[in-house]
Amino acid sequence: MTIADKTVSFRICVAGQITIDDLETDTDEIIRPGGTFYAASVFSRLGDSPTMIAAIGGETQEPLAEAAKRGITALPIAVGADPITYVISDADELIQQRTKRFGPPVHSISFVKELPQDARFDAYLIYPVSLDAGVHLAQIARESGALVCADLQHDVSTLDEGRQLLELLDFVFISRSALFALTDSASIEEASAKVREVCKAILVVKMGLAGSLVFTSEMDVTFVPAYLADFKMTVGAGDAFDAAFISRVLRGSSFSDAGTFASKIAAAVVESADADPSASISEKTSLDKRTAVGNDPRKDAPEIYVAGHFHSFPLREYILHAASALENAGFKTFVPHRDGGIVGEEGVEADEAFKADLDALARAKGIVALLDGAYRGGTYFEMGHGYCRSVPIIVWKTDETLGISNMVRQSAKLISNDLRQVINSTLEFCSDFQ
Repeated sequence: MTIADKTVSFRICVAGQITIDDLETDTDEIIRPGGTFYAASVFSRLGDSPTMIAAIGGETQEPLAEAAKRGITALPIAVGADPITYVISDADELIQQRTKRFGPPVHSISFVKELPQDARFDAYLIYPVSLDAGVHLAQIARESGALVCADLQHDVSTLDEGRQLLELLDFVFISRSALFALTDSASIEEASAKVREVCKAILVVKMGLAGSLVFTSEMDVTFVPAYLADFKMTVGAGDAFDAAFISRVLRGSSFSDAGTFASKIAAAVVESADADPSASISEKTSLDKRTAVGNDPRKDAPEIYVAGHFHSFPLREYILHAASALENAGFKTFVPHRDGGIVGEEGVEADEAFKADLDALARAKGIVALLDGAYRGGTYFEMGHGYCRSVPIIVWKTDETLGISNMVRQSAKLISNDLRQVINSTLEFCSDFQ
């Protein structure tokens, strides 16, 4: 049994831009169609009939040919001679992604003034890369009685700027970082309240590996967990979430059920290098057995003690890299050299650093230990302290020549040279949802 609903097919308009995404991680580089492709591909796999009304630069036909193969209708709008290209570093989202855009300017993007006579849609998912174009299409959608949704990403810089669009929407999808930037806020509660002052749409805040929040009102908030995945490229996961959520809402699911289903679909999509969920990873039985994880930002985040040898500057950067990845997954971290201080530097006394580290170990809900270069004993002491408190211990080790004792092997939940596995294991054993 697959997830596609063959008994009913909804007509979906996905509007935005067709891009070429150049995705980079430490180990991989993948070039694939992006932009509206991510959501449209999921709609198609779920049994719906998506149409992309999207700006496309350049004369290349590859994205349009790929759309036809995926069962997606494309109504492309030419905006320039050059393709719209995004080069995205850290595309596995272990740490904050860095993006460079190349191609026609955003202000050149516009949508058709009138839709084709037979182009009637049950729902619109708008990416307002051009705000004027997004407002125009949202007005058409509202007048037609369709469900009107938008993913704001970082396309709207202030609430005042986006007010006209926001007032037209039934659903607003937005990442946590984009929400904070849009509202100039540092907390979910403050940011959501500011959005609610402008519009009454359902607000869906996506937090990646930390889960998501669905605000139907300030008093009615649902936390939706994320689901573990053997993730490769997380770019497009949020768009997959949008599509699956809308598809399920159209079929009458509750917001909680729609969010859960969308989280599972997003987890399946990131395991595919082409971001096109094939039947093999989209079977219902495969989705149902996934492990739920996540950290609700309205609560105190679980604190992870990140241990390792920090007197080597390269290893210090590895430790900070792991801490950044954990923070991106919704954890709070304590890094001894960053937060407790280094003895002899900036006036830090030995007993002061020792007490700070012990206090952090007493608070920790988990320990992530980088064993490379850990020959001085401090990291092993911290692991042993955690084990005696029944704290989950996850080991990251990239030095394959380093021997590990039986005591370490028996005490650790995971020993891996892959930071993605380390993050997944930390989520599995230490997340707030558990």
